[in-house]
Amino acid sequence: MPEEESPEDDPFDRRVAPYSGETDLDVDPVEPPERDDDVVEPELPDSAIEEAERLTRLARRVPDDAEAESYRDRRAELLAEYEYAAVIREESDESAPTLVCHPIEWRDEQGAIDPAQIDEIDRAADVDLGTADDPEAWDAVAERNDSVVERVRETHGDLHAANADAFAEYVSNHHAKPIPAVTAAELRWFQEEYYPRNVWPSDDQRAALEQSIAYVYDELDVPMPTTEDAEP
Repeated sequence: MPEEESPEDDPFDRRVAPYSGETDLDVDPVEPPERDDDVVEPELPDSAIEEAERLTRLARRVPDDAEAESYRDRRAELLAEYEYAAVIREESDESAPTLVCHPIEWRDEQGAIDPAQIDEIDRAADVDLGTADDPEAWDAVAERNDSVVERVRETHGDLHAANADAFAEYVSNHHAKPIPAVTAAELRWFQEEYYPRNVWPSDDQRAALEQSIAYVYDELDVPMPTTEDAEP
């Protein structure tokens, strides 16, 4: 008679057990649901998964608890539009944590994952947070963005450098990517929403913003994203 697999050898248990780490409630073991041969995809667009990943990385990076909570709230609101939620599955010391976006219907009244409610485990979207969560990787992006500020300062003066600094800070902290990767929609949001609400510029600084941004892209020797590239 073949030896029975231990629970930790069961691939279904490996996918589901870590969810219980988000709650103190005990979860009784259940039989995994029958799986069809058809491939089941997460009911989330790639753009939503990518944005949830970005917000998760920011929340895990920032030292301020209130700011981290703000990123998690934005992630929850984003996923709720698709009737999804998120948990972080912490692996062993040798493995990176995983962001798991899963249907809200899998949760019980206390907000914990109820294995009995899981119909198709492939409806979840798993994102390996990996080494990109390494502070050194984040710092490298910020340093690259900050370096262009000093080049603008040397060539065009402090007024334009102040605007360049605000733009670099926005890109590093809110999008965690180098300036050349900014989309037209993100640039527009910086100019129309972030800048007037967060920078508190002088009248001269505000009037120079468009030219300052142009100088940033000139120093990087890359084209500025156009409105035709903007997301709807």
